[in-house]
Amino acid sequence: VTAPSNDTRILALVNGQQCVANAWLEEIAASIKTGLQFPVVVCEKRPEDAGLVIEIKENDYPATFITAPESGFAMLNIGKLKVDKPKDELLKTRVTKELWRALVYMLGGGNDAQPVCLMKPVASLSELDALQSICPCPMSFAVMSETAKRFGVAPARITSYRQAVIEGWAPAPTNDIQKAIWDKVHAMPTAPLAIKPETKKVEK
Repeated sequence: VTAPSNDTRILALVNGQQCVANAWLEEIAASIKTGLQFPVVVCEKRPEDAGLVIEIKENDYPATFITAPESGFAMLNIGKLKVDKPKDELLKTRVTKELWRALVYMLGGGNDAQPVCLMKPVASLSELDALQSICPCPMSFAVMSETAKRFGVAPARITSYRQAVIEGWAPAPTNDIQKAIWDKVHAMPTAPLAIKPETKKVEK
């Protein structure tokens, strides 16, 4: 189970263009949540509680994306990803790859030596398309999480249902296994605590 948030700030994917649907971005947001356990939202304006922001735009800027690591900010330029008029599925894959790559670079990650990692040096759309993976290897996640904390974006804490019951924040049980754990943790002692007489004399 996931521990409740302590008012952590969020990663905002701010969609400021029309050619990429919000549904695509929601899928990418879900993969970021799964990989990094960050709170992520897709929106049209920067929320007040955003600690990290990636703006998705379509313009004639000469780069596919730019990052400002000291500001927790990145901008993804869809215009550079569609100059060759790709089909929707290819464009979606490019957006997924480049959003992830922008996030990694923004949070202190970099090029990876793993053969199939997304974080390879890229200098053209053909090189981007040749990358086999659509998300980075987990080796980048530790430094990304530490950097994100500096902007108030903390990964969710996931623990066992039993530990959550012991700590007192677990939701009510929803199945037989959780109910058994709940009942066991909350069960009263069946026998009083016995205090045995001392076996050794305590010296003053």
